[in-house]
Amino acid sequence: MTSELLLINGGFNGITKSSVLRIRTFVYNPDVSLELKTVKKARFSFYSAHSSTTASLTFFTARIFSSYLTDIKKRLIWVGAFAYPVLTGFLRLKTGRHFRTDVITGYFFGAFFGYIIPDLHRISNYRLSFRPSYGGDSFQVYLSYTL
Repeated sequence: MTSELLLINGGFNGITKSSVLRIRTFVYNPDVSLELKTVKKARFSFYSAHSSTTASLTFFTARIFSSYLTDIKKRLIWVGAFAYPVLTGFLRLKTGRHFRTDVITGYFFGAFFGYIIPDLHRISNYRLSFRPSYGGDSFQVYLSYTL
């Protein structure tokens, strides 16, 4: 499930970055060299993959382990799941790699995928199937429902 989570999260992030092509914040900084401003990755700001990946993994971990923990430990793991991606996003802002909206959107999508992936595996309806696939430069997700 972790591999599935990372493939879905990373694939969605890559598609979004390649489609939006938002300029990173450091491009507007006059102190940054022109060489750094003109690389291809300078146009991949939206949305933050670091925030998204961190949120997806922490929410996924909290979702899985909270089923087996007591109430106090469950609260602690969820506090960590919420806080760690916030710290990652804050550091991405401080390095000048992202705008606030990049980090907030990355947090939202990561938390969503991390929370929902375990639930997709709990579906006991045999007529519904969900299968991610990755090959070369393409990423697909197959969702089918048998009538």
